[in-house]
Amino acid sequence: MQRFRAALSDLVQGKLASRAMEAKAARLENLLSEEALSAIDRNSTGEVEIFEGTVLFTDIRRSSEMITHMPPREFFSQLNQTLSIQARLVRDYEGSVIKFTGDGMLAVFRGMGKSYLALRCAVELAGNNCQQIFPYGIGVAGGLILAGLVGDSDRAGQKQQYDVIGASVHLAARLCSMANAREVIATQQAYAAARFSHPVTRTIGRVSIRGFDAGFDCVALNPSPETTETATGT
Repeated sequence: MQRFRAALSDLVQGKLASRAMEAKAARLENLLSEEALSAIDRNSTGEVEIFEGTVLFTDIRRSSEMITHMPPREFFSQLNQTLSIQARLVRDYEGSVIKFTGDGMLAVFRGMGKSYLALRCAVELAGNNCQQIFPYGIGVAGGLILAGLVGDSDRAGQKQQYDVIGASVHLAARLCSMANAREVIATQQAYAAARFSHPVTRTIGRVSIRGFDAGFDCVALNPSPETTETATGT
């Protein structure tokens, strides 16, 4: 009887340990983006993936000022809500959230209709009600993207993470920094490729972007009244 009880105890403890490990694995999985998990499944050798895509950046305006005037927990809660709404809209338009950048987001759209879906998403982001809490600008650019795991995996304590790099990523970030709150700035090339019926708010023309030798023709888009009225912050 004593041996039976000991075996039963070991079995119960083993199941509890297994459940604890499964719960821990689930929590760790939530820390990885869906794109990172898919990349690991697609490419176990760690080689760089190269593809044509459209990049979307968001960045909250005056976030440093806000954090000094709001209770820290309230700021974090509101920020998390805003980023969650942004991420949900990206997924609704078949994009992939690569990472959150503290007070913004980097997303990538690939495949057929990538430019159209990215701009549709960007305009809806611009008109979403969460802009009333944390207003943000949006940048969109298309081009060649390099994706893979970055970081030093050979050194103890060092971890790799999934990321995307390339001129289009930097360009979208620069355009985002130029955009006003509730405004999308996109390259004319991305706008033309999208065949997007949404009207251009203003034609910015050719602008010089730091880090690029040649200038880029850009356009600015704002949400239409219909988009603003129907946008939801939930």
